This record gives sequence, C-alpha cells and structure tokens, in this order.
Amino acid sequence: MGDVEVVDHGDREILVHLRGRIDEALRPRLDAAVEQIAMLDDIDGRDRVVVDVREVTTLEYAGLCFLSALVRQGQLRGHDVALAMVSEQARRALEAAHWPHGPILSGSM
Repeated sequence: MGDVEVVDHGDREILVHLRGRIDEALRPRLDAAVEQIAMLDDIDGRDRVVVDVREVTTLEYAGLCFLSALVRQGQLRGHDVALAMVSEQARRALEAAHWPHGPILSGSM
C-alpha cells in the first residue's frame, strides 16, 4: 500500500513524501493532498513544492495524475514543482509516460 504525506516546513517550501505503490487505491488521499497544498499556498504563498519519490515502488496512472495536478496548480498559483530523490521505479514510469515537466532533482535535499 502507498502513502502520501504533506509537510509544511514553515519556510517557502512544501515537501510531499510519496511512498510505496502509488495507484488508484491511493487516489482519494492524493486528491486530498492536492487540496491541502492549495490551502497551504493560499495561507502562506509558497514558492515551491518538492515531491520526494525515493520510496516509491510503483508509480501508476493515479500517481502521474497527482503529479500533473500539482504542476497545473503550480502554474496557476505561481510556484515551482520539483521531483527529488527519484527512485528507479519512478524514473522508469515518468520516462514511459514521456513526463514533460521539470525539473527533476537528484541527490539529497
């Protein structure tokens, strides 16, 4: 089973941890995370959302939809969205989906 966790660092950045299997079963929690990030952005005007995918074992369509929703939200609200610590499984899924968005960050945060 997968997990999504939104962490407000109190600075200009929101960190999102994705773990495990990111699939349709997780969609309600993914949708709630998008709403939570929008609320945090409304309150504090964040500059960036960083999505840590180092612990993702499977990234399915629901996960790609989640990431796309974050990118669209960032474009509308004026903040960047970056992927960090990309696991091999996540990288393969992003490449297979021809992920057009950047940046993808590597290394530690």
